[in-house]
Amino acid sequence: MVNLLGYLPKRLNRAKYNEDELKIKIKKASTLDTMQKMLSRLSIQCFHKCVPKPEDSLDSRQRLCISMCMDRYMDSYTLVARAFGNRLQAELKESLAQQQAQGQS
Repeated sequence: MVNLLGYLPKRLNRAKYNEDELKIKIKKASTLDTMQKMLSRLSIQCFHKCVPKPEDSLDSRQRLCISMCMDRYMDSYTLVARAFGNRLQAELKESLAQQQAQGQS
């Protein structure tokens, strides 16, 4: 395990943070970065799909198209993320069961 405290900028008070707090902060920052990238890709894809010829403003059809595109994208993302999470949980349970079986023999 990498000691995260060794990678803090010198201007931060190292005594102020413990490794668990840093892990949480890093995970939050990573999640935020992932969401920002996803929203950026989503905006670009939906804009290209719904606005073939950009003008000064969007008409109601284009706004509706973008809204529906974003809704479908988010629904799909949620579905995939949930399925992935369920799969990871099942694999973890299976791995733990195998370890317990090996430990009993």
